Amino acid sequence: MESTAPLPPIRFSAPLYHIWQRNTRLLLCISRLRIDGLQHLPSTGPAILAPNHLNWKDIFVIAGSIQRPIAFAATDHLFYVDRCLEMLNRYFTRSYSSGLACRVCRRFNPYLAYFMVSRVRSSGSFSVRHERQPFALVDGCKKALLQGKLVCIFPEGRIGQNGRLRRFKLGLAKSVYDVFMYNDISVPVFPAAIAGTASSICPGRRLSFVIGAPLTIDAFVGAGERQSLIDLTREIRGRVQRLVQSEGAVWANK
Repeated sequence: MESTAPLPPIRFSAPLYHIWQRNTRLLLCISRLRIDGLQHLPSTGPAILAPNHLNWKDIFVIAGSIQRPIAFAATDHLFYVDRCLEMLNRYFTRSYSSGLACRVCRRFNPYLAYFMVSRVRSSGSFSVRHERQPFALVDGCKKALLQGKLVCIFPEGRIGQNGRLRRFKLGLAKSVYDVFMYNDISVPVFPAAIAGTASSICPGRRLSFVIGAPLTIDAFVGAGERQSLIDLTREIRGRVQRLVQSEGAVWANK
C-alpha cells in the first residue's frame, strides 16, 4: 500500500548536496570508473537524463560523475523513514543468507533509513508516485524543469530485469511534452547507459557511465499527444539500448 501521508515539499540544500556528492566521489575513487559524453550536458538550463537502471547504487555513479546538482525522480519509499526501513530490511534479508548478518543489518538499518530520507528530502528529489498525487512524477518533473534544473528519470520505472531493459514508461515524455506545449520550452533529453553497479562497489570494480547525444520533443509533435509520447519514448529506449549494447561490447574487448 502506498503512503497516505502528504508528500513532503521539494527542498534543496546546496551544502548538503555537495557534501553528499563529495563523499560519493570518494567512494567512486576506489573503483575503475569510465565516464564518457559529459560534454553533451549543458551547464545550465532544464534538461533530462534518461539512463538504464541496474541497481539503487546507480544514483551514486550519476551524482558523482556530473558536477551540476541533479533532481532525481525517486521512489516514495525514500521520503518516509518507516517505508525506507521496510525497503532496507527486505533488501538485506535477500542479500544475506547468514542470520547474524541479517541481525546486524536490521540493527543498523533504522539509522541508515533516517540518513537516506533526510538526504533525499534535502536534495531536490521528487516522488514518482503517491496515491494522493497520481501524477506526482509528471508534476514534480515539470516543476523542476521550469526551475531550470537537470532532472534524472529512470524511464523503466524500476530496476531492470536481469540486466535487460524493461518497457519504458511515458511519464518522462509527458513531462517534456507539457513543458513544450504550454511553456514553449524544448527540453533536451539525454539517453545514458550505466554498467557495473549490479555488483558491490569495491576496490577495482569496473564501472561505466556513458551519456549520448540529446533529442527533443519537437520532431515527435504532430501525430496527436499520445502518439507523440509513444514515439518519443520508443526513440529514447532505442538510444539507451544502443548505448547499453555498445558499452557491453567495450567491456567484452577489455
